[in-house]
Amino acid sequence: MSAADAEAAADALVARVQARPGAVLVLGGIDSGKTTLATRLLGALVDAGLVPAYIDTDVGQSTTGPPATVGWRRVVSRADLTDLFEADGLYFVGDVTPATRLLATLTGAARALEASRAVSGAAVIDTSGFVSGVTAQTLKFHKIEILRPDHVVALQRGEELEPLLAAVRRFGSIETTRVQIHPGVVSKTAEQRAERRSRLLRRYFAPPLTRYRVRAAAFMPTLPPTLDASRLHGLLAGLDDEQGNCIGIGVVEHREAGLRLAARTGVIPSALRLGAVAVDDDWTTRSIDLRSLLGSG
Repeated sequence: MSAADAEAAADALVARVQARPGAVLVLGGIDSGKTTLATRLLGALVDAGLVPAYIDTDVGQSTTGPPATVGWRRVVSRADLTDLFEADGLYFVGDVTPATRLLATLTGAARALEASRAVSGAAVIDTSGFVSGVTAQTLKFHKIEILRPDHVVALQRGEELEPLLAAVRRFGSIETTRVQIHPGVVSKTAEQRAERRSRLLRRYFAPPLTRYRVRAAAFMPTLPPTLDASRLHGLLAGLDDEQGNCIGIGVVEHREAGLRLAARTGVIPSALRLGAVAVDDDWTTRSIDLRSLLGSG
């Protein structure tokens, strides 16, 4: 497909979404232009006089909120589209790949859409590039089943999404639009994606930070009494308030005085959700097997 054809297809999609606003879910593999298209749709909805919500379920290459979270925010004007990083709401998934956190990813997407619908008349849901294989298809199918979007947009290079789209057709009547990937989309290497993830974490945890002493009993899952607490050093944790809403993320630190939590200043949690990803001093991420760490099945 030529660039002109891709632009025409995108323009036609934008017109359909403007004519029937609702929830739009954007599917596509790695480096397929999902976020670019999502931003274009958000701009069109703003132009139509709406205040749409952007829901970011790409836990590895976040646009709204830090990695390891589902983030969402209202888009009041086109100026908001220049930087969507600060979120109106978060849900801590706990890893930078949805493959290990299917239930948390689905729960976060559902919670984000529910919250955004309370204040927005339309939403654009961005997704990860995790589309190949049975696990990925299962995740995306259940995401569509739970969210029940009004539109599903599939960005394809060939027919890589056809098995999933066929399942959507068999089990529902959601409007589906296939769009060929724009030839100008630039692919990133794994190293570039990892560096971007580190930059996002550095931005989120930019000083000033506050460090709190924390008790082992504050964590979910429960920490075994025999656990060497030093093994928790560097793990990301979700910060919940008294109502169980995520108010941010923090980094667990182990010092001589015990466990501490480094978090944005002013964020005081009531409970902590232990993640399955750790960060090094340069904010490089490492996935952790929590079952092995905690000695449980």
